[in-house]
Amino acid sequence: MRKGSGHAGAGGLIRDFNGNWLMGFTVNLGMCSVLSAELWGLLHGLRVAWDHGFRRLQVGVDNKSIVHLLERAHPSANENAILVKAIQELLARDWIVHMEHVYREANSAADFLASYSLTTPIGLHVLLSPPPAIFGLLCNDAYGIAHSRLVFVHYIYREANFAADFMASHALTLPLGLHHFATPPPGRRDLDMNMKYVNARPSMGTTIIGITYGDGIVFGSVSDKITAHRFSE
Repeated sequence: MRKGSGHAGAGGLIRDFNGNWLMGFTVNLGMCSVLSAELWGLLHGLRVAWDHGFRRLQVGVDNKSIVHLLERAHPSANENAILVKAIQELLARDWIVHMEHVYREANSAADFLASYSLTTPIGLHVLLSPPPAIFGLLCNDAYGIAHSRLVFVHYIYREANFAADFMASHALTLPLGLHHFATPPPGRRDLDMNMKYVNARPSMGTTIIGITYGDGIVFGSVSDKITAHRFSE
């Protein structure tokens, strides 16, 4: 979106597994909100992919709100409800689409195309070859060039994380390697209940999938954030 003007655009590209350009698109949307522009961009991108015969896609979206909106079975009644429903219907077609959140720094080529769209006429434009200015960004994305970014790290006391601490101890009773648990191991239920008294919010401390490593690393869900602990006892 061009700051101060209200004009918005979207763009994206399709790459192979090596990060090479296959095709791209831009869409100048005119006056539009940021969220609506990103939804329009996703809708047009999926349509372009479908129309050109792609049937297995991994889609990176740099706005978590988009992912959360699409996960809802029934979109909320707002200005974007029709857009969300249209995307959900497109995703339900006979193809494989895996959607994930990525940081904008890891998707700089698509971000460039979104800005580039504001220099094009109103409407959708399919790009069979990349604009010259995007070549450097394509290389950066393909080779995973590092970008600095501040990320919030949530610290908790061990006493507030009984369940994850139990999983770490439980790991030492298992063979070496990674072990997944779709249901809590014996003894976890009491610990989850214990956490409800330790923490102010009753929803904290419930882990849907517990993951333990035999070397003492445990991952668990606490306060809706993923935390990792290494212990040396």
